[in-house]
Amino acid sequence: MNKPIKRHPSLVNLSRDHYSGLLLSSVLKKDTPDFKNMPVSPGDKVVFVKDKYVTELRGHFLTEEEILFPFVSGRKAEIDQLIKELILEHRELELRINSLEGVADLVNALNETGYLLESHIRKEERQLFQMIQESFTESELLTLEKKLSGK
Repeated sequence: MNKPIKRHPSLVNLSRDHYSGLLLSSVLKKDTPDFKNMPVSPGDKVVFVKDKYVTELRGHFLTEEEILFPFVSGRKAEIDQLIKELILEHRELELRINSLEGVADLVNALNETGYLLESHIRKEERQLFQMIQESFTESELLTLEKKLSGK
């Protein structure tokens, strides 16, 4: 099992969102056991993921794209490249979630969406957030924390 990564306070709220996203990804995947009080049928999972997109994911993506990504861009080429990939993944996730109705193989579409969401979150946590913590000073991270908290 991977040792938990210590997050700077500036990134803690985004990491908490990621925990919720990982739970969502597990609910969507077909090879994970059913979770108590979580949807089981493919139709119920569609309703669930669409609700989570509207109430959580969309705002999370906006926070990253409008605050986090612009703040950390331009420091390192690796960060800039990763941000481009992450934005493309945001669009792909949005497209997949918004086009689930009418999909012929709903179980596999949900499964693929779950795996994409999990992979996306892991990339942000293990790569982007780690690079941010290694590349920015404490003062810069505190400034980021204020921006992310709206202060």
